[in-house]
Amino acid sequence: MTSNPEGIAIDSANNIWVLNDNTETVSELDGNGNALSPANGFTAGGLIRTVRFGIAIDRSGNVWIGATSSMTELIGAAAPVATPLVHGRPIAP
Repeated sequence: MTSNPEGIAIDSANNIWVLNDNTETVSELDGNGNALSPANGFTAGGLIRTVRFGIAIDRSGNVWIGATSSMTELIGAAAPVATPLVHGRPIAP
């Protein structure tokens, strides 16, 4: 599951990706909070290091983890992110 979450991102399938500080892993949860990742999370082969700064998902479904001096990419791990379609300017409530 999750362990001291440090960042979250949501993919186009509404799955929640959590960057875990204590275990240096990433967990994937469905929209109801059920684990989709292994019990210990994704480790990226030990490439998720300490001093992480955030997690993001690009349009292709790659998960990115930023750290002090590196970026780790989990290629094709998430559902591709759909760019919201916006027509015109936002309307004030």
